[in-house]
Amino acid sequence: MSVLSKPEVPSWIPARETELIQDSEYLDLEVVDISSLIADPLTTSTAARDTIDRAFRSLQETGFVILTGHGFSSEALGRQFDLGNMFLEVSEEVKHQYHAKIWEEGSWAGYKPLGFYNRKNGARDTIESHDFYPYTVVNELQPPVSWPYLDEIRSFYKVNLGDASKSSTFKPSYVCSKPTLFYCAQYCQLSREDLGFPQIEYFSFWQLHHRACEKADEIQTRDLFRAVKYHPPSEEDRLRSEQLWLPPHTDRGSITFLYSQPVAGLQVFMNHSWKYVRYYPGGIIVNLGDAMDFTTGGLLKAALHRVYEPPADQRHLPRLGLFYFATMLPDIPMQPLEPLTARARPPVEGTFDEFEGKIPTAHEWQIKRAKSTGRPADGVLFAKRFPKQDSAVYSKT
Repeated sequence: MSVLSKPEVPSWIPARETELIQDSEYLDLEVVDISSLIADPLTTSTAARDTIDRAFRSLQETGFVILTGHGFSSEALGRQFDLGNMFLEVSEEVKHQYHAKIWEEGSWAGYKPLGFYNRKNGARDTIESHDFYPYTVVNELQPPVSWPYLDEIRSFYKVNLGDASKSSTFKPSYVCSKPTLFYCAQYCQLSREDLGFPQIEYFSFWQLHHRACEKADEIQTRDLFRAVKYHPPSEEDRLRSEQLWLPPHTDRGSITFLYSQPVAGLQVFMNHSWKYVRYYPGGIIVNLGDAMDFTTGGLLKAALHRVYEPPADQRHLPRLGLFYFATMLPDIPMQPLEPLTARARPPVEGTFDEFEGKIPTAHEWQIKRAKSTGRPADGVLFAKRFPKQDSAVYSKT
């Protein structure tokens, strides 16, 4: 079914950029054009090495990098924001029917409603989201209003991989493994010793994210696609939450892709202070998560970030975001790969206390953190990993 023959979806109109954040309040992240790598993923040219080196250094230093030249048109990205907003505009009754079992099962599939999280000082949680695992993009698991558009959601996964024009069949295993496989393998395969990261076989990273058996990937993957909307809080809740729309955290998985949008708020913790991330029109903001940190022994760092309230000229606006969370296979242990053990730093003491001295697998870590999200246990774990001796982590600004 073509877009023209489907019921019309209201357009999501992007906000105007803020004019109230000073340059000194931004962290200027490395912007990398990956168009040449997509055209020839196995190239070892000098230009490719330079691209990889710049991306790799940025990931080592900040846990973030900005990707351009990824093949998305502004129209294609705009359409996905329209569809993401459509999912979040259904009635509360419908959302309840497709409620995600986050605390019960550690599953994000479905809706996370407003008011779900426990917030500081009793502030109301004003974030709602809708999540897909690739194998849940089917009619029986989605609200009827979305059925005419699920093929576009599937295609969006494929376009992420730069191969949408070559395949008309949705293959969850291919979709879920390729983003992480491509970027991780490229960063590590082409990196040099002078970056402090030894050569690792391409296949080693392939094995972290992909099965030889396609059906196994389809069943087991925990990759996640999310549409999320931050609603402006009341003045009372704004003060109770100390202007935080989302507290400091790291992502649970391997790599996160955030499709840049203009409402400010995303901040990165760098050099003992919080800095805003700029709006990069058409760019993909990439950050690393816990699984990458654990399996590289901290050589690639999980990025500590939060969402602080937008400045006054945007504070009244809802903030719509689109994310792709790439994960490692469920049985991968959260410990350094063999070639990295000599240089690895151990996790902060207490990180794995809840696993009774065992090293958790990627699946166990994901489930444990999902079940504790927005609960006191999440704060306890965060305090262990980021001790308060660096009080700036806990500062309001």
